[in-house]
Amino acid sequence: MKDRILPVAFAVLLFGAPLLGQQRPLPPLTAPGASIGAIVTDSPTRPSVVVTDVPRDTPADKAGLRKDDVVVDFDSLPVESARRFRRIVAETPPGRTVKMTVERQGKRLQLTITPGPTRAQ
Repeated sequence: MKDRILPVAFAVLLFGAPLLGQQRPLPPLTAPGASIGAIVTDSPTRPSVVVTDVPRDTPADKAGLRKDDVVVDFDSLPVESARRFRRIVAETPPGRTVKMTVERQGKRLQLTITPGPTRAQ
């Protein structure tokens, strides 16, 4: 009996709880990232995002982004959903200036924006 307990105990110490059917929590993601400070939501009519809020003194505010703008692309990458948009922005190095295309009142505009570091940094 002791012959079986020792290898299992060693495996649990070495590999952790997953061997016992329990999940170990993953460490938090600590990759560098960027933010523009705008709040967005998925567009209800097409693959893009709609800006719902632009707080003052954020990179989005400084670039001229406005509430109800529809973001079409960011750094030449198509924006198809709020989730994808957040990922594209987060993967942009903070301080790197990029172009983004928005639609405002039926007209396409190109804005220049410099994302800043996320609050966690």
